[in-house]
Amino acid sequence: MSSTNTPPFPTPHRILTGHDSTGKSIFLSDLPIEIEIARPEAASAHLGLIYTTNSVPVNLNNNADIDGFTATQRAPFQLVTVGGTRLLITDMMPNAEGLFHRTESVDFITIMEGEVELELDSGEKRRVRRGDTVVQRATMHKWRNISENDGWARMLCVLTSAEKVKLENGEVLSEDVSLLGIKSSD
Repeated sequence: MSSTNTPPFPTPHRILTGHDSTGKSIFLSDLPIEIEIARPEAASAHLGLIYTTNSVPVNLNNNADIDGFTATQRAPFQLVTVGGTRLLITDMMPNAEGLFHRTESVDFITIMEGEVELELDSGEKRRVRRGDTVVQRATMHKWRNISENDGWARMLCVLTSAEKVKLENGEVLSEDVSLLGIKSSD
């Protein structure tokens, strides 16, 4: 199943729950998540959009959150949903190295498989192992897959919209995803 360009991991499923007309809990759907090459010209990572919400708190009435997610799936890809949340799975190819970027979000990234290195624009680096979680607070950073035996790495990423970071000197740090070739958050 695994080739150089195909992650060896099982296809994750998005299982949605809800309520019937009497208030009983039910399953609404159980569908595989499409995992696509993030930047076909670089082909170093594959991303799967698991779910998004357009607000916090989330409006669950009349399936407003599901309608919002459906609209998000049709829109150009971006990393952050302004005012909401985004749940992604990221599969990094063996020895892949990402590009520096900053999002206007607080991200909770858990390494599910493999081992990665997180590098900040200060030059500091940390090894992040399976089971570790990074709380990424709108900092300029990039990822590098350093898994043993040229293995793939899988990360589960929850991105929560945040206000712009303002430094003590008044400078504002804006989102910068220009190197990634994706749409900035609106």
